[in-house]
Amino acid sequence: DERDAGDKARKQGDYGAAKLAYYRAKKIIDNDEIRQRYDDTEFDHLVARAKHQISVRQFDQARINLNQAAKIKTTPEVRQLLEQVGKEE
Repeated sequence: DERDAGDKARKQGDYGAAKLAYYRAKKIIDNDEIRQRYDDTEFDHLVARAKHQISVRQFDQARINLNQAAKIKTTPEVRQLLEQVGKEE
């Protein structure tokens, strides 16, 4: 089903495909589990993008993505990356 497809894509780092699968699953069964999986995938995607942006010195974009990720959940990793971005700017 779409949940399994989303889980598989997320494990492979294909966040776009994972979000699409979870979106489709939400249209069929809109429950907390599906919404949480979608949010977790969005969080992972934002953090991965921010890490890449930091590596290519796009600190403004990285900060935007990290702030979006922090709206989903605040983790020590997000706080550390925001601190790193602040020092680099």
